[in-house]
Amino acid sequence: MGWASAGGYFNAVADALIDGEASDEVKTKVCLVLIGVFRGEDWDTHLDSLDRYADDPAIVQAFREHEIYLKVCRAKDPDGWRECELEADRNGNHDGDHNDGRGWAWPRKGGDDA
Repeated sequence: MGWASAGGYFNAVADALIDGEASDEVKTKVCLVLIGVFRGEDWDTHLDSLDRYADDPAIVQAFREHEIYLKVCRAKDPDGWRECELEADRNGNHDGDHNDGRGWAWPRKGGDDA
């Protein structure tokens, strides 16, 4: 069974950091520690918090360092062998070429493969 209430604690601290205009370095360090502690206690709503702060690169970085990522593009390469592993925005888009995270990249074509 997971620990859903951790999201409320995390969000309260993240909001305080943002409201207090903490530097990106401080936000990342504080959130990095919180995520580690809460995940150690089986925090199961971490993706809700990540989504809530998706527009804050410093907080997103803290999640990344714990290997928790935003929605992934998942576009397939033209040969169908790989899927794009880049983080996507809420609309499923990202900047630049698709990339499988293992050194293979292919250009964006537009349309469904955008």
